[in-house]
Amino acid sequence: MHPNLFNIGPFTIHTYGIFVCLGIFSGIFLSVILGKKEGLNPDLISSICFFIVLSGIIGARILYILANMSYYLERPLEVFALWKGGLIFSGGIISGCIGGFLYIRKTGIDLLKIADILSPSASFGQAIGRIGCFMAGCCYGKKTDLPWAVVFTDKNSLAPKGIPLHPTQLYHSLACLIIFAILMLMRKRKKYDGQIFFWYLILHSTQRLLIERFRADCLPAIGQMSVTQFISLIILISAGVAVIWKNR
Repeated sequence: MHPNLFNIGPFTIHTYGIFVCLGIFSGIFLSVILGKKEGLNPDLISSICFFIVLSGIIGARILYILANMSYYLERPLEVFALWKGGLIFSGGIISGCIGGFLYIRKTGIDLLKIADILSPSASFGQAIGRIGCFMAGCCYGKKTDLPWAVVFTDKNSLAPKGIPLHPTQLYHSLACLIIFAILMLMRKRKKYDGQIFFWYLILHSTQRLLIERFRADCLPAIGQMSVTQFISLIILISAGVAVIWKNR
């Protein structure tokens, strides 16, 4: 759509990076607000968010590189070209949870309580970040003749040009907004610490499993499933088991 926002001399400001940053800062801002309502120190919440975001970006990038290893073996320097897109959020969830666990454990705060605060914020931030994917043309969909198909024409777009495609980036963005709304409603009827987090994992993994079927940039790697679908299925089952166990 519009991969490059503008140029400053020889430097290009990429739309993808702008929206990802907006998503991150919006998520952190919302986390601070929700944390204050729970009586938590805003500075502590900000520090936790920063560490989780950093861990999540590293994990999401590593998984994307592993899923597209042949491409990066031919272009090793592009491993660091984050501004061009290339994050798999399922990898970010895993690394973010691990990094968050290691950091939060040192604070003495209940891990699941923090996770419940951060989950709606993460979904909201994702919804914004996915608009950056749409602008860059990454995470593009399969060819379709549906009336809401999109055609990428910008020469710098990562999506195939001149072909009507599923706007999978917008599917993801809308799904994340819906998940955000559901989680915020669940907060009013929360029964135990971890409930919001587990349902975030269930809902997010479900939307990834469904929308991934319409994407053209993800090739089957494990049977008929992409790497993202396989990881999402494991997360979905694990979170489902956790919910059943907690309810009992």
